[in-house]
Amino acid sequence: MVFMNMFNFEKQQNSNPQHPPFRYNEEMEKRVRLSVDEVRAQLMITGNRFEEALEKQQAGDNYDEEYLADYQENLIAWIADLDGALGRNHEEVLNEVKRRLFILSEVLEEGIN
Repeated sequence: MVFMNMFNFEKQQNSNPQHPPFRYNEEMEKRVRLSVDEVRAQLMITGNRFEEALEKQQAGDNYDEEYLADYQENLIAWIADLDGALGRNHEEVLNEVKRRLFILSEVLEEGIN
């Protein structure tokens, strides 16, 4: 089974919790590592939803904050998966993961401040 936090949009609360910085932990060691192709597929699948959530967050709508925090954890996990991986288009996928993580970190930081 592929590791990815399940997003349950119906149960999200419309609140503004303070999310502590994500830390790599033992749980990440227990999960299934994704291949470059699997990470690429996840980026494609989540692309539109990610962009919509970012736009809402930047507009002051914090409804998707839980989704974004979970997505941030996934991006960090994907970087760990891709670290040292060799293969076709590896660098392109890794750069996209890093780009999304950078943008997301900036948006979440603005929301906290």
